[in-house]
Amino acid sequence: MHIAGFSLTKLALETPNHFVEWFATVFAHSTMENGDFQVRVRFVTDFDEYRIEDTPFALPASLNRAGLSNVINHLLSLTDDDTVEFDFEINRRLVRSKLSTFLKKYSVSTEDVVTVKYFPAVGVDPDQSKSVELPSWIGAIDINRTTGVGFAGCYDGQVKVFAADSVNIVAEVEAHSEPVRAVAQWQQQGTQWFATGSKDSTVKMWGVSGGGAQQTVAHVGTLSKHTASVESLGVWQKDQQPLLLSGDWSGAVFGWKVSVEEREAEAPEESHTRKKRKGDKAAVAVFSLTDASPAFASKAHAQSVTAIVAPTAHEHTGYTSSWDHSIKTWDWARQDCVATFNTGKVATSIDAWRSSSQPLLVSSHVDGKLRIWDARVQEGSSSATMTLGRSTEWVAQVRVGQRSTATVRRQMS
Repeated sequence: MHIAGFSLTKLALETPNHFVEWFATVFAHSTMENGDFQVRVRFVTDFDEYRIEDTPFALPASLNRAGLSNVINHLLSLTDDDTVEFDFEINRRLVRSKLSTFLKKYSVSTEDVVTVKYFPAVGVDPDQSKSVELPSWIGAIDINRTTGVGFAGCYDGQVKVFAADSVNIVAEVEAHSEPVRAVAQWQQQGTQWFATGSKDSTVKMWGVSGGGAQQTVAHVGTLSKHTASVESLGVWQKDQQPLLLSGDWSGAVFGWKVSVEEREAEAPEESHTRKKRKGDKAAVAVFSLTDASPAFASKAHAQSVTAIVAPTAHEHTGYTSSWDHSIKTWDWARQDCVATFNTGKVATSIDAWRSSSQPLLVSSHVDGKLRIWDARVQEGSSSATMTLGRSTEWVAQVRVGQRSTATVRRQMS
């Protein structure tokens, strides 16, 4: 079949006839650009609800992301009201141009069938009912994705504990006398902990007891070796013994072994637990930090450490980003910097794909861009694997999604 100067080749008898007819209609009046061609593709996905037949067929290389998305929607027989916007990747690279441009840029061979992976594009939840107004700016947020408990550090020095699904505040505490710039949470032996870093140059550790709307926050201890505002926190849960990492405005990083003792005591009447009746003397946990001295200290960067990505439980490699235009790879077991990436711009935050098969980093920057880095590239590289974004506004923070195909989320300041 020839359509507007090119042939649509059906490579398998299973290819639906109605798709060929639809494709002929869509492209009947299109004109080919000079040098355009067809590419044989096979679509695959990790999302069962959007899976189509694994049947190779030829598509014009002039298709871009929107065109590919239209193809998938049609093969799924989705109506206009049910249309889903998809993202696509080839060889672990997002497709953000015409297929012809992408294949040429990354030297992808078209002699064989090209495997195109697709997944739903992530958007912002439009449900504004799941929001809460706070009296002060929010300096940092961290969420336990298993329990759904979140922690928000504010510029008035308070920390709000909230339920992530409803955003209801379940507890609060006056943590610092100055703005809270960093929050990190973790669980150990069934107990929820979190740490806060502030412009008052201290790191404080907290324990959470209770459940649901009856949660109580208890101060565990204060770590006070920093001489500048604490800007970032991370937790390395090595061998069930957490190592708390803190970075400050001067570029220093401290590592703290946080061993805690726990006992029970009566809850005071002035407890900050929400919906707690005055005079209720229910037993709550009381914690104390057994050692407040750092395990190590390092001059990690020349300027502020904006983010710390701690290793997973069975690894020892972590990452930091900084205002000094660099991202660094660390062996935290040896406190040794093993690689440096020159970002060319201030890096406001960093996150990583948590998979040994995908050692990729994503960073946010003051020029409105997100940059993706291959952590296997040799030290000194200033070439990001991919640059995303057209905004000229400051990108304050970036996080990687939970799906097997990671999706970057960004927050504009």
